[in-house]
Amino acid sequence: MAEILISFDNNRLLPQLLGEQDKNLTKIENLLDVNASSRGNMISITGSKKNISISEAILRRLYKKLEKGADVEDAEFDAMIRMESESQNKTRNGKANGEHNSTDIAIKTLKKSITLIPGNRLNT
Repeated sequence: MAEILISFDNNRLLPQLLGEQDKNLTKIENLLDVNASSRGNMISITGSKKNISISEAILRRLYKKLEKGADVEDAEFDAMIRMESESQNKTRNGKANGEHNSTDIAIKTLKKSITLIPGNRLNT
């Protein structure tokens, strides 16, 4: 079990980052199997190194968005967790970020995944 302490410069952005009653932090805990707590401008995360890394990447990426004045919606937060998890898994499976083959490119919806078929192109 590992632990990380993340510090954020602007305390005013943390309520938006963490969500009402820390709901975003709770989502990270439940979906990534980590323990997270916040105090002041610090967030402590404990768990596996992989899941801590994903959690930190999500929080830092969303914090940067908030710094630029953008809002973070619930759906966007959930999508960020999925994307970071998939990105970390692909990197750990021997593929560098940005390296794809045709079976890696897919659009995931609630009901199914739509995968790119070699030779097909989008008409724009």
